[in-house]
Amino acid sequence: GERIAVGLEVVGDVLMPRGAGDGRTMPLEDALAWLVPARPSRFVVTDVGRVGSLSGADLEGPVLLAARTGVPVIVAGGLASLADLTALAGRSPLVEGAIVGRALYERLDLAEVIRAVAGS
Repeated sequence: GERIAVGLEVVGDVLMPRGAGDGRTMPLEDALAWLVPARPSRFVVTDVGRVGSLSGADLEGPVLLAARTGVPVIVAGGLASLADLTALAGRSPLVEGAIVGRALYERLDLAEVIRAVAGS
């Protein structure tokens, strides 16, 4: 139900779970073919190639995934600036939020972030 989000750890169009340990991957489309019919409440889409890099978020992939599936997304991986967050906030009503990690420690002020995206 509403309390469960499905985590998708991706690099481009490939599902690449960090915890698998054995290098198994799967085309994202194949994973979505069996996940979407189960009607998840949302996806947490983590670009594992950007995690902790402060290189900027993938602003297109998660939005396209949400539009294609109709499933809301929370974006993670590479978020580096207030500009990243405000750009995501304005992209689609299906982008429910973002997970910000390292940028909060090194660059961002949480109160400023909340003010900037409030009401988006």
